[in-house]
Amino acid sequence: MSVKNNGATRFFLFLMLLLSAGLLASCDDDDDPSTSSGQADDDDAVDDDASDDDAVGDDDTIGDDDTIGDDDTIDDDTADDDIADDDTTDDDTADDDAADDDTGDDDTDTCLKPNADCTLAETAAEAGFFVGAALPGSTDPGLTVVPTHFNSVTAENAMKWGSLCPLLEQCDYAEADALMDFAAANNLRVRGHALVWGKIPGHGHPGDLETLVNQAPDPYTFLQQAIDDHVRTTVSRYAGRVESWDVVNEPLAAIGSGFEGNIFYRTMGPDYIDTAFLAAHEADPNARLFLNEYFMAYEGPKIEAFLALLEELVDRGVPIDGAGIQGHVYVTEPEMSRLSDFLVAINDLGLDVELTELDMAKNALWDDMLAGRELFDAQADAYDIFATACLSAPACTGLTTWGIDDSHTWLDNVLPFEWFAPNLPLLLDTELEPKPAYFTIRERIAEFN
Repeated sequence: MSVKNNGATRFFLFLMLLLSAGLLASCDDDDDPSTSSGQADDDDAVDDDASDDDAVGDDDTIGDDDTIGDDDTIDDDTADDDIADDDTTDDDTADDDAADDDTGDDDTDTCLKPNADCTLAETAAEAGFFVGAALPGSTDPGLTVVPTHFNSVTAENAMKWGSLCPLLEQCDYAEADALMDFAAANNLRVRGHALVWGKIPGHGHPGDLETLVNQAPDPYTFLQQAIDDHVRTTVSRYAGRVESWDVVNEPLAAIGSGFEGNIFYRTMGPDYIDTAFLAAHEADPNARLFLNEYFMAYEGPKIEAFLALLEELVDRGVPIDGAGIQGHVYVTEPEMSRLSDFLVAINDLGLDVELTELDMAKNALWDDMLAGRELFDAQADAYDIFATACLSAPACTGLTTWGIDDSHTWLDNVLPFEWFAPNLPLLLDTELEPKPAYFTIRERIAEFN
């Protein structure tokens, strides 16, 4: 579908987003209001410093030369018996065979038939597709329904470097371990998120990392070793249990075609991406490794830059398996054709793709509601765009919503989105019941299989 947006609404929201680009970039994955709001200014400061101190150059456009060159037995018996028996036995046997055949048909791909009475998780599993949810924490009430509705999970925050290690030498894996145990007990696929992320010190990465790097006699070597140690330690700990990892999260700037001027890029240039992927692959050669990124639109300079970066990584022999494409819908949902073209372009590079962080904020659907549509019906159409684009791509293997249910979403705790709370952006409502979008995705999976 295509939303006919009210011009004033679109202009106001888009301007608001542009003016707070640093905040959005910093808070994109976070659901802690105190952390997100406070760190946004720090992240802006990082960007400002980058323009002065960036040894590599924040304005470098990706794609330039700034990258490193691194029974029937029963039937037979029945036939013999028929010589002595009457025809009744033949008829009964035929009836039994027919009943067996019908039963077999009914047991094959039952969830992929029209109007099948199956959960989303059951339908996805039969189709060989993943539908996941980000888990807020190991004690969240929503966990009780996750195995019923999803066949994949991601730790929303618990596996981020800064969550594991608030300080570089002070790490605690207890919460991440608890979520891994939950996934294993319920036979759920796990996507690990995120090994290296340049935003929000103390959350995306250790709070003292930048200071330690800046004080080191050789900042490049110090940071390279820190990345290598963290990635190897974390991936090895969960080897064979985490099916795929977001190795590097959001390496690009919020707007434009350059890299984000974070501590990793300022210190190592794009080499930090290679370092993280190589360490992850060596720690678990069987894990699928992804580069994860968010986009305000699915066309333009950032899309071109991201595709160029992926191509460069592939050409350099970096062990990358796919791209994670976030789907945080803030203002308006994308056009189907542009999203589909983008996913296909990634597949054309020989890479898998997954939609990794889906949520549909209600402010993106205002014009539909003003036109008389029910919020959740309009939201279902928005989700349908993403599901259809993914399912029609050659190698889009799954989608993940950024949360379990509407009672716990990062959007309700981060400016400017908390102004519109409750945002109600997910597949389950506040009572943990499926919404129209849930059934739309289930139907679309069955349709494509």
